[in-house]
Amino acid sequence: MDQQLLVALVLVAGVAAFGGLVGGVVAGRRATVVSSILMGIIGGMVTSVLVREFGGPPIVGTQGYSLVYALGAGFLFSWVIGSTRG
Repeated sequence: MDQQLLVALVLVAGVAAFGGLVGGVVAGRRATVVSSILMGIIGGMVTSVLVREFGGPPIVGTQGYSLVYALGAGFLFSWVIGSTRG
């Protein structure tokens, strides 16, 4: 894996982690900070990679990975897990 690709994936993970943190805060007290961040990273990375692999257009992207999809999916995954955790 070359350095530019690694930097792009770390950037996508960082944006997804931020989305997950915001999603966890919106979800309420049931979501912990660590679980919110991890769910954000998992959801954002998977979504961004799948969109790239299936030929979707990157929206504000780096190396073909979309930061907007990562942010949205990170928020959504973390919010869903945080609000249904019980």
